[in-house]
Amino acid sequence: MTWVLYVLFMTDTRTLQHIAEARHFHTEQGCYQHYEKYKSSIDDGVNKIIQQSMKKYEIIHVGCMKTTALMEIK
Repeated sequence: MTWVLYVLFMTDTRTLQHIAEARHFHTEQGCYQHYEKYKSSIDDGVNKIIQQSMKKYEIIHVGCMKTTALMEIK
């Protein structure tokens, strides 16, 4: 089992969207430790990505989810 870090956000049109970091983690703890260590740069990067396509959005949740090793992250 692997884990991936994701950001769930709502757009100004009230649709839910997500961004997943293109990296897998072996444990949930490792995923959260990575986020805590790089939180400010990840948050800045996510905000830049979202702001390129929309002006209004709200970040709902940042977390780690289980995935399979075969899951492709785009």
